[in-house]
Amino acid sequence: MTPEEHLIHSASNGDNSARHELYIRYSGYVMALALRYVADRDIACDVLQDCFVQVFTSLHKFSYRGEGSFKAWIHRIAVNMSLGYLRNESHNSVCNDLPDVPDDTGPDMSRVPMEEIMRMIGMLPTGYRTVFNLYVLEQKSHKEIAAMLDIGESTSASQYLRARKMLARMVKDYENKH
Repeated sequence: MTPEEHLIHSASNGDNSARHELYIRYSGYVMALALRYVADRDIACDVLQDCFVQVFTSLHKFSYRGEGSFKAWIHRIAVNMSLGYLRNESHNSVCNDLPDVPDDTGPDMSRVPMEEIMRMIGMLPTGYRTVFNLYVLEQKSHKEIAAMLDIGESTSASQYLRARKMLARMVKDYENKH
């Protein structure tokens, strides 16, 4: 039994120190995931807490399948919790009120620090940010996104394209300032 597997087993059996250790190991990761979807830090903290409540109440259902399987399981719970928040709070609105940006090849993203790119993604309107994250970072298809968010595939595709255009504009503005 690997150390992580032993820790998960102990936490599943009610060992609070093991649960605390799992929380310490994975809370930063879960918080970063939550912030990708819900830009408000206070709400992301709520998602974080709800995620770990779900993790600890469902831990007996988890089946360890090797290194990385627990992280993948938590990842799925955190994304689902974030999307659930967006659905329940009606924040997952489709944005049609922003002007289109002329389509071009786009700016060179390699000169922009990753922290700045993540900040820019966080500034996208909720609908754009949600679809962008699911498509780019979670590698979901527009069909899958449409089913998850209860929107049309074409809506998913247009939200993604608009998010890309907004990000391109933000990157160009950043490049012009630096």
